Amino acid sequence: MSCPHISGVAALLKGAHPDWSPAAIRSAIMTTAYTNTLNVPMPDEATGNASTPFDFGAGHVDPQRAMDPGLIYDLGLDDYVNFLCSLAYSPQSIKVLTRTNVTSCPAEPQSGNFNYPSFSTFLRQGSSNSNLSTSFVRTVTLAAPSINSTYTATVTAPTGIELTVEPKMLKFSKRGHKLSFTLTVNAKPLQLPPTVNSQTFFASLAWSDGKHVVRSPIVITIQKSQ
Repeated sequence: MSCPHISGVAALLKGAHPDWSPAAIRSAIMTTAYTNTLNVPMPDEATGNASTPFDFGAGHVDPQRAMDPGLIYDLGLDDYVNFLCSLAYSPQSIKVLTRTNVTSCPAEPQSGNFNYPSFSTFLRQGSSNSNLSTSFVRTVTLAAPSINSTYTATVTAPTGIELTVEPKMLKFSKRGHKLSFTLTVNAKPLQLPPTVNSQTFFASLAWSDGKHVVRSPIVITIQKSQ
């Protein structure tokens, strides 16, 4: 039943915000979803343990909050072109898919910088004991009608994972104002048993102005180099 429910919510949001793109609607649904019930993490029905983003994705949809998400992670044509470039599509193939006159790709396109309202990374651990690190760049757009809004970042991460956001505060002057930030992940090397090849950690990033909470799940997998 997930598909008809989400389709209905998307139609509701499009009716309320006819200028929103499909990416904006998806962002509103994802970043306003909740993962706790009565302040208790939603359980995994199969095991009874606390569920993770592998079970619930961004969380349980809250249509009322999605109507007024505060910020949205929007996508334009250039975002899709750069993403296809990062997947090694040729300019000719991208031209066919996007129906645009693409002649070349950026020098080093990064798929992780696709402006999606969640974050996921694989960090490969070698034989050295040096920390593992990666960064993401995202752009958020003020969707609320208020002006001079200030959003502050809050990160939640497990032991051994350090998350930093720069800048930690975003100041918007009007609706439609876009600002970018960088999320950096630093992880300590793991002592994995010989029979275990990887370990996954879950974290989150939330932007808040005191009224809205714009939350994104983060998944970090540390894997042994083969």
